[in-house]
Formats: sequence, C-alpha cells, structure tokens
Amino acid sequence: MANTSAVNSSLENPRTNDGYVFTQVYWSVTGALTVVTNTSLLLLILLRRKLWTFSHRIIASMAFVGILFGAIYILPRWANPDGLQTPILCDITRQIGQSLVINLNIHICVISFDRYFAVMYPFNYPRQSTTRNLILLLISIWSIATVVPMLPLVTFRPVNATYCTIWANDLVAEKAFLFAIFSILFFLPLVVILLTYTRIISTSYSHRQRMNSFNQKMTRRRSLSIIIYDIKALRQMAILLCTFCLGFCPFVIMFIIQQEKISDPRTQVRSEALVITSFIAFSYPALNPLMYGYFSPDIRSECFKVFCKMFTFSKYNLETTSTSEYLNADVKTVTSV
Repeated sequence: MANTSAVNSSLENPRTNDGYVFTQVYWSVTGALTVVTNTSLLLLILLRRKLWTFSHRIIASMAFVGILFGAIYILPRWANPDGLQTPILCDITRQIGQSLVINLNIHICVISFDRYFAVMYPFNYPRQSTTRNLILLLISIWSIATVVPMLPLVTFRPVNATYCTIWANDLVAEKAFLFAIFSILFFLPLVVILLTYTRIISTSYSHRQRMNSFNQKMTRRRSLSIIIYDIKALRQMAILLCTFCLGFCPFVIMFIIQQEKISDPRTQVRSEALVITSFIAFSYPALNPLMYGYFSPDIRSECFKVFCKMFTFSKYNLETTSTSEYLNADVKTVTSV
C-alpha cells in the first residue's frame, strides 16, 4: 500500500516557522524569475523576424518550456503547496515537473547537436533546416517528454482519488524508473554538450592547421582572430558545462542516495540536503535563457537594439518633459511680469 502517512506529513507542514516562510518566498521569486526571463526571450524571438531561423525557433521552444516550468510547476507545487491538497493534483503535478525537466534537457541536447551539424556540415545544413523538419523535431521532443513521465500513472503507480501516492506498491519498478529518469536527465545533456563542443573546437583547430599549410603567409591579425574564436568556443562550453553541473549534479547525487538509504537513521539530514540542492537545480531554468541568449550573437544583437531603443525613448521623453517644464516656467514668468 502507498505511504499515506508520509503524504499527510508532507501536506501538513508547519506554517509559522521562519524556514517555511523563507522557502515560500524563495520558490515564489524563483518561479516568477523563471517566467520573466523565458518570456522575455520568447517574445524577443517572436517579435524580431530576423530571429525566425531554425536554431532560434528551437531556443524559442525551450523558452516556452521554461515558462511552463515556472508557471505550472514551481509556483503551484512549491510556492503554493496548499493548492496540492487534492490527491489527483498532487500525483499529476509531480509528473508534470519531470516532463518539463526532460523536455528542457532534450532541448539542450538538440541545440548542441544543431550547432554541431551547422559547423560540421555547413553546405548540407541549410537544406535540412526546413520548417517541415523543425515541426517534426519539435513534435518528437514534446511527445517524448510528455509520454515518458506519464508511464507510471498508467502502469505501476496509478492516480488515486483518495490520497497522494508517494511510493507505488512495486518499489522495484518505482526505483528503477526514478534512477533511469534522473540519470538520463543529468548525464545525457552533460555528455552531449561535452562531445559536440569538443568536436566543434577540434574541427576549428583542424581547419586552422589546413589553412596554415596552404597559406604560410597568413597575417598575424587573421591568426589572432581564429585563436580568439577558439577561446570563445572553449569559454562557452565551460560555462554551459559548469552551470549545468553545478545546477543538477548535487541534486541528482542526493536524490539517488536518498532513494537507496531510505530507512537509514540519517534520512532526515539527507532530506534537508535534498531540499537545499533542489533550490539550486530548479533555479537553472531561470538562468538558461540568459545564457543561450547571450551566446547567440543574433539574439544578443537584437536584445542590445531593444535596450538602445528603450534608452533613447526614455531619454527623449525626459528631455521633452524638461523642455516643456522650462517653457512653462518662462510663460509663467512673463505672465507675472
């Protein structure tokens, strides 16, 4: 039988201690920031026709995942746990969170592969990056991310209308599913990012070597520009890898330990550590659009243009207001005279 006592304790948390207040504030801010950053990136891509490319549309789809993650998972499940008193919502919301994280990480893998193919096959890539292929790709991503996390609800852990199910009757199937999900969630994007960017950098180095062999008189400026490009690619890979590792690695490790040592007397300490690491892991979708927006030259350029226009417009309004006030003051002076 499912562990109903654990459910009751999890749904009846104290509401007065400082830790609870901090947790609710943190999740509320994290959820709001996740929605804001991803919405900003999505709107920028949708409103700028220059950004309607194959690669940027994948990033737009990833931003939409981030919006859903903040709006229908973080805010309802963590910032407002009182709303999950209904057992059905309690069961489904957890699977929605897994679905969205899987969706996000598949997008990360696809974006890495997209950049890999753009560099490795520059002549064939434009022919393959069609709207039809994009639609098929996105349908596949969303279908896989939706179906896989919902499998427990139709197999070994069906939705119960009377209580929220923490553990299924079949603990072996439950643990196997969770280990598979969390291992794939972490290791697959990590390996894909590492392999694709390493291959991109090595290909760039090979091209440079061939250019040197054909052109011994390559200018120093040209050689320096290529070195700078390699450094930027290395920096980009390092930032993406480090951010992903720092975000998910502690959470995945603590989760696996927690499932293996569930009857250990130190379970409470590990549960608290799992909560702390979840703070970091679930903040990653809020930072994700900032990184991918910055590392995309076109998105970064369009974002800069938007800020310049906003600044110019604000400056113009300020100058207009100041001039108007100055003229009104002169009129009043003349009238008084």
